[in-house]
Amino acid sequence: FVKLISFFPLVKVVGTYGMIISSSLCSIFSIALYLFFLKKYFDIHYSSTFNRILKTILASFAMIIPALIIHHFVPFNFDNRLLGLLIMAALGLIMMIIYYFVSTLLKLPQEIFGIEDISIKKLLKRFRA
Repeated sequence: FVKLISFFPLVKVVGTYGMIISSSLCSIFSIALYLFFLKKYFDIHYSSTFNRILKTILASFAMIIPALIIHHFVPFNFDNRLLGLLIMAALGLIMMIIYYFVSTLLKLPQEIFGIEDISIKKLLKRFRA
C-alpha cells in the first residue's frame, strides 16, 4: 500500500530516484510494522539493536563521504574502461579501509558478536579456525 501511494508522486517529482525512495519507504514501513507486532505480542526490547544499527549506518556514511569527495575531484571517464576500473578498485579499497577503521573505533564487531575486550585480529583468528 505504501509503495502504491508513494511511487507515482515520487517518480514525478524526483525522477528515477523516486523508484528507489519509494521502495525504501515501503521497506522501512514493513520493517517497522513487523517490529511493532513483535514488541506487542512477544514484549521484545530493541534498544541494543537500534544502537547497533545506528553504529552500522554511521560507519557506512563515514565510508561514503570520502568516496563522494574523491568522485567529485576524480571523475570517471567512460572512454577508458581500464582506467575507470582501476579508479573504482582504488575507491573501493579506500572505502573498505575507512569502514574497517570506523567500525573498529565504534567497537562494532565486538558488539555484534558479543565479545568483550578482544582485538579485531584475535576475532578474525577465532573465525578462521
